[in-house]
Amino acid sequence: MAERAALEELVKLQGERVRGLKQQKASAELIEEEVAKLLKLKAQLGPDESKQKFVLKTPKGTRDYSPRQMAVREKVFDVIIRCFKRHGAEVIDTPVFELKVNDRRILDGMFAICGVSDSKFRTICSSVDKLDKVSWEEVKNEMVGEKGLAPEVADRIGDYVQQHGGVSLVEQLLQDPKLSQSKQALEGLGDLKLLFEYLTLFGIDDKISFDLSLARGLDYYTGVIYEAVLLQTPAQAGEEPLGVGSVAAGGRYDGLVGMFDPKGRKVPCVGLSIGVERIFSIVEQRLE
Repeated sequence: MAERAALEELVKLQGERVRGLKQQKASAELIEEEVAKLLKLKAQLGPDESKQKFVLKTPKGTRDYSPRQMAVREKVFDVIIRCFKRHGAEVIDTPVFELKVNDRRILDGMFAICGVSDSKFRTICSSVDKLDKVSWEEVKNEMVGEKGLAPEVADRIGDYVQQHGGVSLVEQLLQDPKLSQSKQALEGLGDLKLLFEYLTLFGIDDKISFDLSLARGLDYYTGVIYEAVLLQTPAQAGEEPLGVGSVAAGGRYDGLVGMFDPKGRKVPCVGLSIGVERIFSIVEQRLE
């Protein structure tokens, strides 16, 4: 433990040195040399096993399934098929879940008013998307130490992306003096407010969380983005609900189809992918 603590301190100090050199606009050769030292220290440090989260091991490749496993798979597929056929909500025997939503236009507007250059939008977006797996400090260190973002810009981003809630958060951000200056962000917030109005009418707004850290790294998303996360109930875990990971995700992409159209016409699209194998693993674990 003492050796690991010493390595962590060295990583911290080396990270501060790299950030300092970048702020001083030191030569590229010197910065590259110090970054290489930082990466070497991180490699020596390795993962902290005491902080590792519960990871489901999903079978890979082709394999034979037992009768019980086949029954699980048939049930999951049946639930998905019936849900899509009905085009509406129905009570099904599935684990407790939460649906996170955000909007790519809100993210882009937020990055712009925080001072992120256009060329860094996507790389910073990929860092923010890690917030469901690592702490904000780790994400900030990556943005500043490895991607060259100014610390004050990272702090401004942190003020936003650590927020999550419901329609009240949407209304709060609509009144935000800085974010309200972005036309993109206002369009995204307006659409999310309308979405929450529909969710309230359907009586499912309590299952939806507006999460500003949800980024979805793919470039082709143009509007709302979402991710379904399974939760362990307190009765199962003996404590507060514990997230066990994303099982479905998607969003709106109005420009993707047009990329393959000779005339470049925009075709509004919304897509969803489901991690069926992950659901199989979760249900099987509950049967044990």
